Amino acid sequence: MLIAIHFARLGPYHLARLRSACDVLIPLGWRVVALEIAGTDSTYEWERERVLSPECERVTAFPDSVFETIPAAQMKKGIARELNRIRPDVMAIAGWGTSDARACLEWCKSNGAMAIVMSETRAADGRRVWWKEWLKSRIVRKYDAALCGGDSHKQYLMDLGIPAERIKYGYNVVDNSIFAEKRNRKWGMRIGECTEIEGVGLSVSKDTESIEVEGKVLSHGGTVITEQGDAEASLRLGSHAGDSASDSLKSKLADLPVSESHIRYADGPASLPATSHRLPAIGPEAITGPYFLASNRFVERKNLGRLIRAYAMYVGRLQGGKEGWPLVLLGDGELRGELEVLCKELELKTVMRFSRGDAGTTEEEDLKLNSYKLKTSPGGGCVIFAGFRQIAELPLFYAAAGAFIHPALSEPWGLVINEAMASGLPILSSKQVGAAEELLIEGETGFLFDPMDVQAISAAMHRIAALPEDRRQQMGESGRALVEKKAPLHGFGNGLKALLLQK
Repeated sequence: MLIAIHFARLGPYHLARLRSACDVLIPLGWRVVALEIAGTDSTYEWERERVLSPECERVTAFPDSVFETIPAAQMKKGIARELNRIRPDVMAIAGWGTSDARACLEWCKSNGAMAIVMSETRAADGRRVWWKEWLKSRIVRKYDAALCGGDSHKQYLMDLGIPAERIKYGYNVVDNSIFAEKRNRKWGMRIGECTEIEGVGLSVSKDTESIEVEGKVLSHGGTVITEQGDAEASLRLGSHAGDSASDSLKSKLADLPVSESHIRYADGPASLPATSHRLPAIGPEAITGPYFLASNRFVERKNLGRLIRAYAMYVGRLQGGKEGWPLVLLGDGELRGELEVLCKELELKTVMRFSRGDAGTTEEEDLKLNSYKLKTSPGGGCVIFAGFRQIAELPLFYAAAGAFIHPALSEPWGLVINEAMASGLPILSSKQVGAAEELLIEGETGFLFDPMDVQAISAAMHRIAALPEDRRQQMGESGRALVEKKAPLHGFGNGLKALLLQK
């Protein structure tokens, strides 16, 4: 038996779902084929994902085309060509409203294949007109079953005519483990927060804020960063440490997989590569505390303009010279220029690029928040435009944040909520986000707000930032447990399995 899983383009989130399907279905004797429509798209700049394994075939109908530019008639012909070759017994189809989804459904109906719709649409996601809903229901009723994210998605599918018993959960999942892994490690331990790092022989003096190896001071006001998960360590050494200190350090780390490129010198050329995953060094021009993190395309419905206004209000209400959290915006899009202008109008400092901590130069490409200092000064509000990032970089941004905020005016689900909760972050979310319906428990895993109310967004930011660190950590841990319970990665494969057993 063969199941084909349809994707407009196989991005990292789709790859995680595909892996889940393979892990669950292949041991049951199923063959799994990923039917990718196009080699690229104009929405996301994801790097091309690798094929999972020889057991999972990947078929791309238009490998050299941009998805949005393929004419409907050509789309239909190309999909039919590939499906006639693959001959699946079952198809899991993403949605029902696009020309590629309709072409997949038509092939299934013509060839006796079971059609499963994968949907995250809710009745609340847009203005519903009766005659459009009637036409939509005529399409949706042709599907044999459905895989969705939560209760509101299931209810909408039932409203459109799919029986409740033919609908299973598991569609909206990410690989929770890759986000939890980075948060589990002791990133960016500040001086005074620990007294010893096991296996490395370093001691930290709370009184002098210095790092010593066998009594020799290596750094004054420096930072230890250690990843206990893979026993790597790196140190930013003070300028007074000298060559003998670096030799001593390398001697103490001789048994660990730490190369010389992991050691940075404040008074010499940086040897840390731009692609290395490290948090920013804690210094006068670096982000030394928690920050608000948002991750979105810069389009109208993501509501980033109101978020920036709310952030300015949050900063303006700080009293007694208290320093506010920065706001880090991951993503890019058509509204980037408008958002930058808005920050200027609100007198918020902005960071558009990153600089090497030692060289004082700035670059636009391939510089990561976790590897470089940010050209900003402490105090006041600061909005950091971190740009679009590949999936491998995202866990580092989540790991260093204090809270995640999602202000969307309308969001069918929002996988960034899954990512943030898997990373152990408390969540601030719009009430119009599908994932928040399922995963956000008010006061336990985060706080909800009206996305149209700037004051409400600002109040939520104040509320989370004012909490003690241990309370925020407790909320984050509650969220991590909840997302693993309600949206584990294997949920996608298990959802498909449950539907196939009904076949």
